[in-house]
Amino acid sequence: MISLIFITEEIPLFELNTEISEIHFIKDESRIFSIFENVLSSNEKIFLIGKLELLKKLISRLAKKPLTFYEEYNLLFPKESIILKDKDKIIGFALNINKKIVVSISEAKYLSKIENYLENLSQNIVKARTYGISENKIEEKIKKLKNYFQDYKILKTLEGIDISFKTENPENLKEKLAELFREDIYTFAEETMEEVVGNLLISKNLTVSVAESCTGGLLSNRLTNVPGSSSYFNRGIISYMEKAKVEELNIPFEIIKKYDAVSREVAILMAENIRKISKTHFSLSTTGIAGPTGETKEKPIGLVYIGISSNKGTFAKKCLFFGTRKEIKFKATQTALDMLRRAILKNGEN
Repeated sequence: MISLIFITEEIPLFELNTEISEIHFIKDESRIFSIFENVLSSNEKIFLIGKLELLKKLISRLAKKPLTFYEEYNLLFPKESIILKDKDKIIGFALNINKKIVVSISEAKYLSKIENYLENLSQNIVKARTYGISENKIEEKIKKLKNYFQDYKILKTLEGIDISFKTENPENLKEKLAELFREDIYTFAEETMEEVVGNLLISKNLTVSVAESCTGGLLSNRLTNVPGSSSYFNRGIISYMEKAKVEELNIPFEIIKKYDAVSREVAILMAENIRKISKTHFSLSTTGIAGPTGETKEKPIGLVYIGISSNKGTFAKKCLFFGTRKEIKFKATQTALDMLRRAILKNGEN
C-alpha cells in the first residue's frame, strides 16, 4: 500500500495508477515527524511531496542519514539516496528506510512518473560495509561471487568502503560474503563503526578506556554516542600537551624527549597506562599530526600512531592518513575503533 504526505499550502491535483491507503495534507511542518513515523510503521511505500530542500533535511533527520555531497549533481542529498530525474531536471530522491521505500518529490505532477522507479527500489539489496581492505582486493573477492548477484556498486567514504549488491537471494549472498570477507565486513546493517563496537562490548561485558592526543576527544565522543555506553566506557583522557602526558598518564618525560610525542613508544605507553589507571579490559590511544601545521621531514601531516592494550599485550599501529584536519582525525578514530572490533572478535581480547 502507498501513503501520500503533502507538505503544501494548497491541495494539488495528481494522478497515480495504484491503490492509496492514506493521504495527509500538512501545513504545519512541525507535525511531519510524528505523522511520518506512524505512516512508516504501516505502509510499504511512502511519497512525500513538498519543497526539496525541506524534504532533504526532514529525511536526513528522520532516517538518520547525513546530507552527503553528490558530485555528479553538485548538490546535497541524504546518504544513499537514488536521485530522480525527469529528463534533465532533478525532481526528487528516494531511498529505503527500515526496508520501506520512501520517495520525496517536488511537485504532485511527477507522481505518475515515479512508479518507474519503484521496481528498482523494491529489488533485494544487500549492503556490506567494509574497513581495512583496499578497493582492489574487494574487486578481486567480488569476482569469486559473480554467480550470487546481478549487479553491484562501490562507494568510498571516510567510514570505509560500502558495497551494495542486487540479488535474488540476499541471505545466501550475505553468507558467502561473510565467509569470504570475514572481519573486513563490519556490518550488513545501517550501523556506524561505533555502534558495532559498542554493541560488541555490551554483549561481551567488556570495558574500554581511551587516551587521546591528536584526536582531541573525538574517539571518546564516538564511543559514547551509542546508547548504553556507560556500561563499557570507563573514561577518556585528552593528553594534548607533553606536560599532560607526563602528569595524567605517567609517561616519563625522558621517553617523550627521546622518541618524540608522536611515536610508537609513546602510543604504547599511553595505551598501557590508561588501562592500568582505569582497570579496563581494553584501552586505545592516539598520537599524531593532524595538520595543517606541525609536520617535519621525518613526520608528515597525517602520521598517527594508534595503540591498543589488553591483558594479552600492547602494540601500536603506524598509520598515514590523507585529507583535511577533520578528515584525518575521523580516520584515526575509525581505525582505532576497527582495531578494537577486530581484537574483540579474535577472542574477546587483544
